[in-house]
Amino acid sequence: MQRFTLLHDGSKQGWQTAYLAFHVAAHLGAPLLGLIVDTDHDKSILSERAAQVEVGARAAEVDIRTQIISDFSVDAVMEHLEESNGFFVPRRLIPDEKTARLFQEFFACPLWLVSKRPEAKGIVVLVDAPREQAALITYASVLSHRLEQTLTGLILKDHFAQITQSETDFPWLTLVDFSRSTIGAALDRISTSLLILPIEQFSLSDVLPLNCVIYPADKDA
Repeated sequence: MQRFTLLHDGSKQGWQTAYLAFHVAAHLGAPLLGLIVDTDHDKSILSERAAQVEVGARAAEVDIRTQIISDFSVDAVMEHLEESNGFFVPRRLIPDEKTARLFQEFFACPLWLVSKRPEAKGIVVLVDAPREQAALITYASVLSHRLEQTLTGLILKDHFAQITQSETDFPWLTLVDFSRSTIGAALDRISTSLLILPIEQFSLSDVLPLNCVIYPADKDA
């Protein structure tokens, strides 16, 4: 994991997104690109906000470079986004799976959707197709190790036999299904603040009260 990107829109979620990006980048020793946009069309404060983001990042000992962008669109982001191992975005700006897939089609990196204040608790990874999702499992494993947080896997009971020995160095919970109630009950048993899940399970990010990482399909991001 070499570099990360942050999208800051000045909202409360925007600042929560920045704090999580600072935390992750600092622990991983990765540089951060901050894209500053105003979704309320008040362009006069963008330079001031960029300066505030830079101060916050440097206080967290994160190497940051900021760019002001015209709007939150694929074209505007493409002008500045470099190869990235994670794109931190306020949850309100990715309203549905269609939008998430659009950004991942162009940028092919995990989307960190931040909806609440970041907490330093454990990480959970949801795996629905273990034979096709080795990259997803590796991403979660490396992230938990570098952030020094526990990792727990969620998998369907019928799929657990597909997990290889190298993927069992952290605990797995086997579930009968991936319904909201079943996953919610499992999460109640785990101390977690971050859920990593494949794009195919995007709908769960709408109903689970967690910050989420949406991992792209069939891609070693």
